[in-house]
Amino acid sequence: MDILQIIGIGFVAVLLICVLKPVKPEIAVSISIIGVMILFLFISSNVAEVFDVIYELADKSAVNITYIHLVVKIIGITYIFQFASSLCKDAGESAISQAVDMCGKVVISIMAIPVFTELFRTISEILQKVG
Repeated sequence: MDILQIIGIGFVAVLLICVLKPVKPEIAVSISIIGVMILFLFISSNVAEVFDVIYELADKSAVNITYIHLVVKIIGITYIFQFASSLCKDAGESAISQAVDMCGKVVISIMAIPVFTELFRTISEILQKVG
């Protein structure tokens, strides 16, 4: 991953969008989507490395792998909802953008219930042993 390449792709995309938005706004939105997709492809191998480290650490610890899978899914869903919300905002649809944000938060909250349940169960066990 070359930081300058990532910044360059971002600047070129923004420049093209700024030039085309007044003339052809629909093309500007398409360039925005394409730019983001290129940047995601550029960084995807690094994201995979992060998840590999997370799974490696989980293997070495006593943490239930089910919860690690869940946390990784939640992280991925967070990125997807943020991306969708940003696209809506770029298209000038701020109300839809906010609705997508809210839906993402609800989905993540629902997915996190098992993690919170296990966390509270563990805390209760520790408190019972101490008290």
